[in-house]
Amino acid sequence: MLTLVPHHRNEVSVARDVVRFWQRFQFDWLRVIVGFSAAFHLGTAVTLALAPYNQIYNAGTAPVYEIADRYVWAGWYLLAGVMSVVLLRRRTARVQIGWWLSTLPLGAMWWLAFVLAVWNGRGSAIGVVVWLTLYGLFAVAGFRIALGRR
Repeated sequence: MLTLVPHHRNEVSVARDVVRFWQRFQFDWLRVIVGFSAAFHLGTAVTLALAPYNQIYNAGTAPVYEIADRYVWAGWYLLAGVMSVVLLRRRTARVQIGWWLSTLPLGAMWWLAFVLAVWNGRGSAIGVVVWLTLYGLFAVAGFRIALGRR
């Protein structure tokens, strides 16, 4: 004869089950930011490589193109995008170093070029703010990943 005995659970086990349930739905903001970094860098690489030159060259970007050709920048953006994708998959020390070495100097050079253009009265002050905000978010995510935080 089979009898069904009600399963009694204490409050601690119920609380653990609720926490486990909600952990499945938690959002990993670091992955979102690094994913955005990947999309941004890969999209910029394609744009720099394929867009007509008059659509990517303006007063704000002129100082950047004095440093290197658009295809050099496209290659560097491609590298930063690929490193961002790899960082999404693996968070090893080498991958993090590669990610930092590909994104930080790239963002710094473009931001400084925008600052120089504004300083000379030719560029967009909004471009300076946007660039600083983008790479500021990427840097925060990078630091938190390096520190092992979520």
